[in-house]
Amino acid sequence: MSTKSRGINWERDIVKEMRVRGWIALRSSASLSPFDVVAIHLKRREVKFIQAKCGKKRITGKELDKILSYKAFDGEFKVSFELWQKVISKTNTPDEILKD
Repeated sequence: MSTKSRGINWERDIVKEMRVRGWIALRSSASLSPFDVVAIHLKRREVKFIQAKCGKKRITGKELDKILSYKAFDGEFKVSFELWQKVISKTNTPDEILKD
């Protein structure tokens, strides 16, 4: 499986997990935004902007600066920015880090 395919699958897994937890979750399939997943919880009035990384990839300083520039959305909704990292071990078994 290619790195791109693993990344897409990880993003889809995050969307599924957020929906199970009661969130409205959308994947940015073209990755033209700094976020891979946006999740909204209307009852809690929360919005999560999620950057998904799979394998050895790490968030860059440029990506982080762009993400933090969206803090202006905070106010009506509680806004948070999260990095969900999926680490692949030597046995190729995913060790998923899921946050809420």
